[in-house]
Amino acid sequence: MGGEVVQLVLPVSQHSEKTFLNMVTGENQLLKNQIETAIQGLSQDDKTRIFYVHGNAGVGKTHILLASVELATQLGLSCRYVDMEVLVNFPTEVMSEISDDALICIDNTQRLAESAQWQRMIFDLINQCIEKSSRCILFSANASVSNLKLSLPDLASRLTWGMTFRITELDDVDKATAMKAMAHQKGMEAPDEVVDFVLKRSNRNMHDIERIVEHLDKASLQHQRKLTIPFVKESLVF
Repeated sequence: MGGEVVQLVLPVSQHSEKTFLNMVTGENQLLKNQIETAIQGLSQDDKTRIFYVHGNAGVGKTHILLASVELATQLGLSCRYVDMEVLVNFPTEVMSEISDDALICIDNTQRLAESAQWQRMIFDLINQCIEKSSRCILFSANASVSNLKLSLPDLASRLTWGMTFRITELDDVDKATAMKAMAHQKGMEAPDEVVDFVLKRSNRNMHDIERIVEHLDKASLQHQRKLTIPFVKESLVF
């Protein structure tokens, strides 16, 4: 278990498939631009920037955080990705010294409501980053700060010090573009009729679409077949 915890808070050095280059932004272009600018400016000024992004499941919150880590890595900046979905079950000590990193991405912030200790830890982290300057902290959650039900008012206040964005769900055209891009990245071509067939029969949640593409990729490699509607019908159960 200890090894798993350590891995969760180590710098993310492996290449991520989720980048800003393959992110379909839809109406979220301003958010993307603001975060990219903040990360690119970390080595040039002494400001600490805080971003709080929220939205429903499957709208791309994790993609934004991992893309941020990928960009920081390319720029040679120290960075961390932390998933509170898992980490909230462990002692806060696993996050020691994390304020030394230039970029800190904290996913599933809503889980902090379950732990007063973790709320205090994140509050202290924000203060440390502000004192050290030249830091960027990205938080993602499934609800606005006012709806997180945090027991530490000071933390709720800190989370609103920076820029807050509500991520807008992609429309059907952008979801189709995203699915085609996912397939292309895996070496598959997804014809328009196949994409339309899948979207009409799925929940149109980006998590679900990503899982479908993963499944079709494995099935395509196993059976050495291209993506066609008959093949998709054989491979998937909607």
